[in-house]
Amino acid sequence: MGMFDFKKKEKVLDLTEDSKKDTIPSKTQELLENLNTEEKKKKLAKRISDMADKIDDLSSQIYHLQQRIEVLEKKTQITRLE
Repeated sequence: MGMFDFKKKEKVLDLTEDSKKDTIPSKTQELLENLNTEEKKKKLAKRISDMADKIDDLSSQIYHLQQRIEVLEKKTQITRLE
């Protein structure tokens, strides 16, 4: 037959199949990486929020301890004066 024999198609190298195979996993991988990035951002935001809450609680505890110390100092001064 001639130069353009289409019956022997299996011998023709189709480069588009390989490129499609490469792009699909990379797109899937990209989506997974984006999800992982978003997940990491959410976890980090939650962790920072939890840390801020903990700092607030500790700050409150320190304030109350300072108030107790002041009360105790006043009591000790009163007993010394008597």
